[in-house]
Amino acid sequence: MTDQPTSPLDQLQQLSELMQSAANLHDWPRVIMLNERRNTILQRLTNIDDEHRPQLLALVETHNQLVHHVNRIQDSLTRQQAYLGISRRGVSRYLAVEQAGQP
Repeated sequence: MTDQPTSPLDQLQQLSELMQSAANLHDWPRVIMLNERRNTILQRLTNIDDEHRPQLLALVETHNQLVHHVNRIQDSLTRQQAYLGISRRGVSRYLAVEQAGQP
């Protein structure tokens, strides 16, 4: 038997925690997969009662903040990778010039 949470809100909470862990590990495919599972659960919760609505909205807000954070990290990584590519090319050119100038 699995340790699946029974309540949709518990499932959303667990998914948020798993997404945070995956984001911390830069495991973007897992973050995307967990996000898709979260969206499926949210679609099923169209008739959630008023008692749980604030919790759900808080979870959705937390998730949205996490997605924003993940997007910023991905943008930063893209910029860093581009910079490293430029740096590597520059170093390669420098080394080629240095080696060409030596007998």
